[in-house]
Amino acid sequence: SNTVLGGKGGYAKGYIYLKKNTTLYVVVGGKGPKTYDGKAFDGGYNGGGTCKAYSDSGSTCGSGGGATHIATTSGILSSLAENKESIIIVAGGGGGANFCNSWNYAAGGHAGGYSGTAAIDMGASDFKSNGGSAGGTQTSGYAFGQGTTTTNNAVIVGGGGGYYGGKGSGINGAGGGSGYISSSRLSDAMMYGYNVL
Repeated sequence: SNTVLGGKGGYAKGYIYLKKNTTLYVVVGGKGPKTYDGKAFDGGYNGGGTCKAYSDSGSTCGSGGGATHIATTSGILSSLAENKESIIIVAGGGGGANFCNSWNYAAGGHAGGYSGTAAIDMGASDFKSNGGSAGGTQTSGYAFGQGTTTTNNAVIVGGGGGYYGGKGSGINGAGGGSGYISSSRLSDAMMYGYNVL
């Protein structure tokens, strides 16, 4: 809706010296679309979690935004779990928002930095009992390179993609994904996001 929004994506930068003829692979994250009334939608390209809304009329949820990364090996981020040393930099994707009814809703968590934020309480009466979902960090989240995604067609709000993707929930929004910088190869490097560490 106009007030219950998906999380903002993260930002990362740095300078790197490369040997001549080095090939870099730039994978750009995609926007996470919203879905409604029992339908399921894929998340944003490169790790955005898929979502599925409740079948109630007017129930709307968002999938997670995908991460953007640069690496020396091709493939989406989740495919590099066994080759993390090839990853140079990552900017995470925001978590999906959810609006189920007047007491179940939350904005998506923001991405970026060392960790993404959890889903954001917008005043829903059931937020504390149902829980907003955590953002990804440098070592944990839903999965490496992947935000929480619906399984077995379960109702879920999609987590944001990132170095580790954000976790999702069935009711109250999803966390944003984390960023990453390869400190051994980058100089003047930094990563940040909206209201994140």
